[in-house]
Amino acid sequence: MSKTENYLIKTGLKWSPTKRYHVAMPEGRGNTSNWRLSLESLVRAGVAFPTDGVTFSLILTISDIDGKAAVREEMRLDIQNRGLVLADITVAHRLRPRRMT
Repeated sequence: MSKTENYLIKTGLKWSPTKRYHVAMPEGRGNTSNWRLSLESLVRAGVAFPTDGVTFSLILTISDIDGKAAVREEMRLDIQNRGLVLADITVAHRLRPRRMT
């Protein structure tokens, strides 16, 4: 059976520069409130990893499941205190009228 490229990317059987993960943790996770995000870079055979590293972007969405706690603001402040660069993403909504057939 032939697998589509989209299926291979979604199941991790094919490399893609964009990955998307989702997890809901109503009870939290782990024994501590110290969260870590670990990234690992892979290189293709015969290619050396750049000594200066690789520039990348990470999009992180965080919110309180109940919508009551200021989790986003706390996380943002903590990330800034660690010296990481943050930037908000502005989404532009554009409506294009279409003729109904």
